[in-house]
Amino acid sequence: MLHMRPLALVLLLASAWAGIAASQIRHATLVDPAACADGLQALGLTSPPRRVEITTRYDSVTDSSIAVYARPNAASIMRPRDGVNEITGLMHFAKQAPSELPHLELDLLVHSRAARTPEERLLSFQLDDSTHLALGLAGAYPSVQVGGTGVNQHIISMIVPAVALQLLRAHKIRGSLGTTTFDVSDQDRDGLRALVMYVRCGAQ
Repeated sequence: MLHMRPLALVLLLASAWAGIAASQIRHATLVDPAACADGLQALGLTSPPRRVEITTRYDSVTDSSIAVYARPNAASIMRPRDGVNEITGLMHFAKQAPSELPHLELDLLVHSRAARTPEERLLSFQLDDSTHLALGLAGAYPSVQVGGTGVNQHIISMIVPAVALQLLRAHKIRGSLGTTTFDVSDQDRDGLRALVMYVRCGAQ
């Protein structure tokens, strides 16, 4: 049986994830989302969000696509802090952009002392300090032990288009995952807005 020090195990896992990511990038395309009246109106904007490149992949076999907003940060895996470390957005849709807006798959990379219980996976958002948006129980991928400091876990919520647009129209977004609170940065908010813009408007 193979025995490894915790740090060596984390390095091995990080290397494996990097290999998978590199493989995906080789088959993906970086796009600069276009701005169209339909996309701007859907998000309640008068000008496009800040320029954020979106990664896309098209599968000719299934005639379907996936678009991803992600802000890679190796430190969130190697030196995570308690709480939400990364926010990633994905959209799966038929054919290619522009397309009808699908569900937003919101992926939160969360560090905790132990794998989260259902009560600690209840997700909600406070929008502009006035509107409370309760999304309910989020799913979870198996946790990965990080040395003796706890676990990293991907917490996933599938958000219907109308609710996703309500969320992304807000200027200030503050989230709650169980008893954990977190802010959605302007960069992540605009990245998710850019994801919507690409699916609705296509690329420049």
